[in-house]
Amino acid sequence: MRIPTKLEWIMAHMSQLYDLKAYVAGGAARDIYYYKTPKDWDVVIPNNHRWDERDVFNMLEGVCYFVRARYPESKVNVSQAYDGANGDFDSRWLGIAQLEIEDGGKTLSVDILFARAPSIRMVLEGFDSNVNQCYLGLISQHPMYPFGVPTDIRFLKPITTKRLNRLLSLSEELRLPVDATGLEIQD
Repeated sequence: MRIPTKLEWIMAHMSQLYDLKAYVAGGAARDIYYYKTPKDWDVVIPNNHRWDERDVFNMLEGVCYFVRARYPESKVNVSQAYDGANGDFDSRWLGIAQLEIEDGGKTLSVDILFARAPSIRMVLEGFDSNVNQCYLGLISQHPMYPFGVPTDIRFLKPITTKRLNRLLSLSEELRLPVDATGLEIQD
């Protein structure tokens, strides 16, 4: 499995235009590692340039502009994270673009996430489960687990009941046991 061609183009264009490194991370990278088809794609950009919210918002607007120009059927949305946000889009992120692009009769769902952390390793440290601490780059497209390939699913920070149920389902799907040490539910 490879990064879809349209997503490759977006990542390459962003990298060239803004001199940044973009990584597929989290669930999509994990799914590729386990030879599964990702349902959506998270593209993470570490903040090694010391961007602020204004810089990121302008870059995301630029990304959306060239995505709409190249793929006029696409839907785009730009938002900025804030303290106290629930779910995946919390204060770890400077800004997020959500893209839906028609791709051969299917919808390619992509979240572009500009991180506050300066490296991909530091971004992954903020994830809620070890099984999702995976990434791949545009060039190699080989999934990497920088903290080691999981032999079980562990919880690294408080999660919601909904998220717990998703990770328990994933445990069955991947045939990985769950280590509930440190599990904290936060609804």
